Amino acid sequence: MGESALQRMRAHAMQFRSDPAVCALIERSREVPRVGACTLEVPLSITLSDAHSVHLTWPAIGVDVDVIFLVHDGPLDAKTRDRIAVGPAEFVVVPAVTDIPMAWDALDPERLELARARSLWQGLAGLGLQPPEMPELTAGQCSAVVIGPEEDDRLRVAALLAAAGIVVESGFGADVVVAVAPKRGWDPQDYPRLEAAFARVGRMVITAPLPRSVCGEAVVASEEEAVAEVRRQAQLPPLAPLPEVNPAAWERCAHRLERQLLVARPALIDALVITFLVGVGLIRVLPVGVAVVLALLLGVLRLVRAQLAGEPLLRLSGARSRGVWLRRKMAGLGWG
Repeated sequence: MGESALQRMRAHAMQFRSDPAVCALIERSREVPRVGACTLEVPLSITLSDAHSVHLTWPAIGVDVDVIFLVHDGPLDAKTRDRIAVGPAEFVVVPAVTDIPMAWDALDPERLELARARSLWQGLAGLGLQPPEMPELTAGQCSAVVIGPEEDDRLRVAALLAAAGIVVESGFGADVVVAVAPKRGWDPQDYPRLEAAFARVGRMVITAPLPRSVCGEAVVASEEEAVAEVRRQAQLPPLAPLPEVNPAAWERCAHRLERQLLVARPALIDALVITFLVGVGLIRVLPVGVAVVLALLLGVLRLVRAQLAGEPLLRLSGARSRGVWLRRKMAGLGWG
């Protein structure tokens, strides 16, 4: 039996063991597995045998953990699947918290080792050390759902994708939607389903062009080009679903653009400027010593007068046009 990915990563890392940071990474890969759990909204506290529990919140970026249990009952959107694909932790999706202990006991040890190998790989890369070429750690597998009005067309394209190693899903939990047009092209009656599919996944490849007002971000590709385009699209961030908009937050932004600040006039600076200007003028007609004394007296008098009179406040105003522009945009998008 050959070496595992984790063993090969450790052997590679040993070349740099003179670096204390690398030694820490190697030692970390031998410790008790670190495990955490959360939903898409809140962290969860768990206690598992032979594991060290870690507190984390979604999306769990920058957390030193080997396995993350994501409690979610239902399909995952494209952004969530993208986060899972990035790793380096091993993500296990379970429908309920009570399922976590059983899922932990059933977890394949090889998946845990791959997660630790990915962490070690990324740790070396983060230290500026060239990690080895290990496709099993860096290559991800993408999925697609094939839709279209003609069943024969759907089956043909689905077979092409499957033959190329792309997972063909039956629902909209896939990474990319592939919309196969009939020979006559798209009919207006197809538009609502195409728009609904794009809104759910955020990435779409179509085999025939659509009007610009329909799925304007969809990419046109022939059936022969579909495999390459699906893989390319899977590497890009999804364009839908859009995050929920908080109109109150945008209104606060508009208010900040328009708000006015009242600040005290810097009387001391005024006095210093007057002292300097008067001094320069008097030096031309009076001895230097006399000119300096008179300038200082005038400056002090100016400062005292400003303090007694209470100089008006300076008004620093934002541009109202900016706030108006932002509110118009909000209204045009139906946010207001």
